[in-house]
Amino acid sequence: LNGGLLSVLQANIDATTVTSCLTYAVKKSAIHNNGNLVVFRDELTDENRRTLEQLHTIRDCIADNFRNFYLCYQYLVNADTESVCGAEALLRWSNDSGKTVPPGEFIPVLEQDPIFPSLGAWILRQAMTDGKRFLEKYPDFVMNVNLSYTQLERSDFVATVCHALEETGFPADHLCLELTESCRVLDLNVLLNIVASLKTQGVLFALDDFGTGYSSLNTVRTIPFDVIKVDRRFIDHIEDDERQGKTIEIIRRLAENYGCTICVEGIESREVRDILLRYRVDMLQGFFYARPERIEILLP
Repeated sequence: LNGGLLSVLQANIDATTVTSCLTYAVKKSAIHNNGNLVVFRDELTDENRRTLEQLHTIRDCIADNFRNFYLCYQYLVNADTESVCGAEALLRWSNDSGKTVPPGEFIPVLEQDPIFPSLGAWILRQAMTDGKRFLEKYPDFVMNVNLSYTQLERSDFVATVCHALEETGFPADHLCLELTESCRVLDLNVLLNIVASLKTQGVLFALDDFGTGYSSLNTVRTIPFDVIKVDRRFIDHIEDDERQGKTIEIIRRLAENYGCTICVEGIESREVRDILLRYRVDMLQGFFYARPERIEILLP
């Protein structure tokens, strides 16, 4: 038995928004809380109401041709040359007053909404469109796009990716789809079929946040990933904790065993960069190199 609870008091929202919030709470109960009751946004009623109304507004923006949505890009660099080799597309949304709302406040809930796959398709098309501009400056550039399990659950997902590639003219072998922690709730055979189908087109795949999920190692063993992205928590204290460096070395050997390259996230200082270079990682990503920015700033 799993359970989710949501209190709605005179909030200006529709039934679909309520359902999405409750679905999020119930799945969180099942996956992360051992079936214990999860209260959606367990906060004060006024804050809860504002959150619900905000989600309702976000849904309206998606329906209104993705109004107020935009992408930022954070560069990935080659560890040997420290030159740009790709970027991760990151979704952003700002309300009508211009205030940017952190994606962590709306994406986990929005993933439960029937409207989310259309947003996912828009992200793919926009990232590929912008990716062609990056390729003009960086010929080896790879565009990384995060996936949600709700996208992968759809029977038309592979066709959606192929259509976006055809529509934008973006080369498939310069697209890397990142499977996030949420994707791991899917059956591995389903993931394997999707990955195999798109790999025939040349699309690359990365496992994001490696080491934080309950089945990361089994996922690497089963799915033919091209890149393993190591979560920043593995290097939080690498300057003082030798064990963290040894862990990075073990992950690198694991990646080599399965024919993957390794990208370490969360690089914020020269000291951490220098330590990681000693462990011969392939790619680095973090504020030390670049913060997420809109394409107009990165390619003026």
